[in-house]
Amino acid sequence: MKRLISATCLSLLTLCGLLAANAPAQTVLFSDTFARTTGSGLPNGHPGGAGFGLSDWGTNDNGLGGTISMAYTAGPTRTGDISNPDSGSANSVTDGLVGSTIEGSARFDFDITTMAPSGFTVEFDFNRFHEDNPPDPFAPGAGYVSVGFGTEDDDVQGGGAFNVNNADLTILFQQDIDGNDPPNQVGNIQIFEDSVQTDGVAIVDGMELDPSGNGRISYGDPVMDHSVKVQIVPAVNGAYGDADVLNVELTVDSVLLYSFSTVGGIDFGTLSLASNGFVHREYDNLVVTALASDGLDGDINDDMIVDGADFLEYQRDDAAGIPTWEGNYGATSAVASVGSVPEPSAILLLVSLLAGCSARRHR
Repeated sequence: MKRLISATCLSLLTLCGLLAANAPAQTVLFSDTFARTTGSGLPNGHPGGAGFGLSDWGTNDNGLGGTISMAYTAGPTRTGDISNPDSGSANSVTDGLVGSTIEGSARFDFDITTMAPSGFTVEFDFNRFHEDNPPDPFAPGAGYVSVGFGTEDDDVQGGGAFNVNNADLTILFQQDIDGNDPPNQVGNIQIFEDSVQTDGVAIVDGMELDPSGNGRISYGDPVMDHSVKVQIVPAVNGAYGDADVLNVELTVDSVLLYSFSTVGGIDFGTLSLASNGFVHREYDNLVVTALASDGLDGDINDDMIVDGADFLEYQRDDAAGIPTWEGNYGATSAVASVGSVPEPSAILLLVSLLAGCSARRHR
């Protein structure tokens, strides 16, 4: 009998330990690997012929986690002479590997802030030149990609300046300040708040910015692949309005380049990826994550739910917190993992079983 009891206690402790070890510190809301073909599927300049002029990113695939699915609003769709193979324009397409845009945008209309009261991150990879692009006949080496937060459709979707003109916050990645011709060129980032470029920034973390005061930040070789992570945390939990302060961290290729504060806006969590012409820019591996909620009483391990794993930590490290845990057992944050919450009576059973195990150990 003693062996059976010991085994049962061990199983309970192991189960709770696993819960604690695997408790998520954050929750992926949606993601996209772009492993599908939509629109014309031809990210090669201005394709004409069958299917020309189609802009479509389809629906995200959640291939990197998440449960929210939504069709992008992509555009604009231009028209041209279908008999001319060089006319028309597949402005926003996916080609089975990446999403791409040319003088257009793809907007994900879900408001991230509704599921991320404590903040969120947006991560994606980009290259300013799709590998199938022909030479840019207008401005070789020029052009940008951008990510916009709080985008508004305003009945017209698209155009390379969509994010700059229609977002509360836009982060833009473009060529070297002096173009792409000089050797050792360095790409530069520009930031726009309510369509106005941020000015007056001189030095960030010891890095000298554009001396003209245009707030430009270097991000590396402008013709290579790059990975971006933008973290946005409201100063007041859940407050993303147009008078609310948001703290932003911009990381490129795992290096924190810039930290700053901005203000929010209506539907600040709507997201858009956009670029100008005249060749396709590519995007990949989009992941949007809600940060763990702070201040959930009884949630000592910050996994966004007050459960048995928290009890173990309180019992081990802070017995005085057990009454708080007991009073909030079963509470969850807005982004807690979906699952069943035990009946209130289960708390007494769990406490009794764990306490019994503890008593038997001391005997």
